[in-house]
Amino acid sequence: MSTILITGFKRFGDYLSNPTETLLDQINETKIGGYRIKTLVFPAEIVVGYGYISVNTALLNQATMILSLGLWSSIRGVQLEKSCQNWVDNVKYCPPSQNNQPVSKLEPPREIIEIPSTGYDIQKFSSGLNSWGLELFISRNPSGFCCNSLAYSTMCAIRGRALNLGFAFLHVPCTNECILPEERKGKFIITEEQLTGVIESFIGAVY
Repeated sequence: MSTILITGFKRFGDYLSNPTETLLDQINETKIGGYRIKTLVFPAEIVVGYGYISVNTALLNQATMILSLGLWSSIRGVQLEKSCQNWVDNVKYCPPSQNNQPVSKLEPPREIIEIPSTGYDIQKFSSGLNSWGLELFISRNPSGFCCNSLAYSTMCAIRGRALNLGFAFLHVPCTNECILPEERKGKFIITEEQLTGVIESFIGAVY
């Protein structure tokens, strides 16, 4: 049975929880769509080594795909990130000592790496999301915080070893459980069931 590694992040900022962590705790070592699921949850911080840990864990578990999840409260659906950049730029969450500098000092500053849609069918994924009442958006702005950092370091790890390993990064909206009621106004909120549906839809599109 093939394995898919799914990563997420712990709580950060003023959020009550991070729905990616909650979900991944529930589905670790389960089977979805004929795949064994292995999960990793990282602290929400800029650490270039997290991408290399993801890739090494995927190889150790003979995974054919890495799916990384991040929380972004301002989006209106599920956001597929198609690029990442070797630059940290997030005043809200980054301490000054980490902001406005490369993710990796070993790579060219501000380098942009395209994230190929390898190993899954975007149209099939989008159709699966539609069945859960969700829309897929394509983005080339993964934010300058930990999500971009993880995506960039993961792509560097894959590139550096010339691996035939699929990778995708998805941003997901808030659930009711992760923000206070007074902060929900104007935000696109998904249910925990819909968040599970995001995973099921993606895995259903993997080939």
